[in-house]
Amino acid sequence: MTIESEIKKSGNKSSIVELIKTVLLITLLPGIFYLCDFVFAKTPDFDEAPALAISGLICALSVFGVLAWLIQRNISKLKAALILVLSLIADIGLNIIIREIEAAHYDSTWLHYYALINLALLGIALSGGVLLSGIIKKASYLIPLVVAAGIADIWSVGWGVTSEIVQSKTAMNYLLFSFPVAGKEILPLIGVTDFVFATLFLSLARRFDMPIIRTQILLAAAFIISITVAVRCGIGVPVLPVMGVLFIIGNYKHVKITDPKERKDAVLGIIIIVTVLAVVTLSK
Repeated sequence: MTIESEIKKSGNKSSIVELIKTVLLITLLPGIFYLCDFVFAKTPDFDEAPALAISGLICALSVFGVLAWLIQRNISKLKAALILVLSLIADIGLNIIIREIEAAHYDSTWLHYYALINLALLGIALSGGVLLSGIIKKASYLIPLVVAAGIADIWSVGWGVTSEIVQSKTAMNYLLFSFPVAGKEILPLIGVTDFVFATLFLSLARRFDMPIIRTQILLAAAFIISITVAVRCGIGVPVLPVMGVLFIIGNYKHVKITDPKERKDAVLGIIIIVTVLAVVTLSK
């Protein structure tokens, strides 16, 4: 056997191993979902706040952990676009099926659909973050992006789209990861947008040679802080502003703006976004 064929054989084995690892990791998400449902079903009466906090944290960290591993793979724009289309179709199709189920109470059928919807949302988060990261050409663009996205997220939670989505269970099923909650069965808990941006930050950290482990810890901390504060205070706390601030602080030397023109454009863009959101809010 030649050296060339040996290398090719080794490469094929490596690809198969990576594929197996990926499949096992993705199936870990519904595995945790079913395990928590089994455990929480046998849990005695639980206060609502701690139950929501525990489920929210398990959901957030398990989804984020899978994304943090998957984003280290080389995902082309074409693959990302294909994953996005298939995931959107799956999300819409599964939600249509759920709406058509004529059942007056919770049963195992619903459990399977929610677990599958979570996988579809995982695909949307992964592909959406990868595709968005391709738009960012310089690391210095991240500060205005984070500020603008954070302001928009705060507005959305308080007065915009998110505040309206949470009023509709149908809309929440399309856009939020659902997870078993002790004493409450399955509830929609965390929006897919938060994970899209988490993937975006992880992808950009990899591309611009930022500390990967530090970035992963900071982004995971953002979910922990936001969920804990939200449950503790009983208010909706947007994850994205917390995530953005921690990301910028942890990677400031990589993302700081040194060009005066870029700094001026960034400030102008933020002012425009704030103005537009204020006008929209006041016109309601």
